[in-house]
Amino acid sequence: ELFAREARVAASLVHPNIVPVFDSGFDGETPWLVMALLLGGDLHDPARTAHGREKPLAFLAPLAAALDHAHARGIVHRDVKPANVLFDGDGGLFLTDFGLAKVARGLGLTTTGFVVGTPSYMSPEQAQGLAVDGRSDQFSLGVVAFWLLAGRTPFEGDSGIAILHQVVHQEAPRVSEANPAVPPALDAVIARALAKSPEERYASCRSFVEAMHEVLGGTPPALLLPSEGPPRTLAASRLATRREVPPTTLALSAPRSRRVRLALPAAAAVAAAALFLAIR
Repeated sequence: ELFAREARVAASLVHPNIVPVFDSGFDGETPWLVMALLLGGDLHDPARTAHGREKPLAFLAPLAAALDHAHARGIVHRDVKPANVLFDGDGGLFLTDFGLAKVARGLGLTTTGFVVGTPSYMSPEQAQGLAVDGRSDQFSLGVVAFWLLAGRTPFEGDSGIAILHQVVHQEAPRVSEANPAVPPALDAVIARALAKSPEERYASCRSFVEAMHEVLGGTPPALLLPSEGPPRTLAASRLATRREVPPTTLALSAPRSRRVRLALPAAAAVAAAALFLAIR
């Protein structure tokens, strides 16, 4: 069901910075997915990380555009992290892996009291098994921004529980403490995106990126954020993308980076002992 949902969600999103999915199905019990062939690695690549430290908006602006596009359609990614930011051979950025996406309408598969995601990048509300919206992804984007600028995530620990406890109860450190080259004025911008309360964050991911631009300067986000242009049918978009990027078939049996799932009462999600890690 998780695989089928990922295929449905990804195929419903047509955006220049979301990896296109062309088809999906099963070969016996093995699920398969036909998506664009992206040969440029992910955001963990040292060269990209170094570039992101110098010009973070070059990565954060298109990511913000992809996330706002999904949020406008009632979809919350819930696993925004560097490993899910892929690149094509020309350096084009694509957000991928909607396997944990929460859909507000129609495609949903949600379980009350379950927490899924990657601990270091989860929002406080996600860590507690509470309802999430686009502001949860904005928090994760803020963690990615912190990671790009500081070379580490703001919340670290020896276990998933330890990290989630920090996410919920501890304020994030100032990014300028980890990287003195970062303007101190940027600390307040990052801190707002990492606010514990969703109501205290920015109205959108784009607003967060624009606030960063006011401090950092450089290329305006309006030039980095792609214009979606007039709506296209899914079939037309797939055809256009198929001409631009060759598809590849992936058998989704290989393990992905660690995620944590907690089967917990929401009010005690972090403190409870019923934690187990799901590797997939």
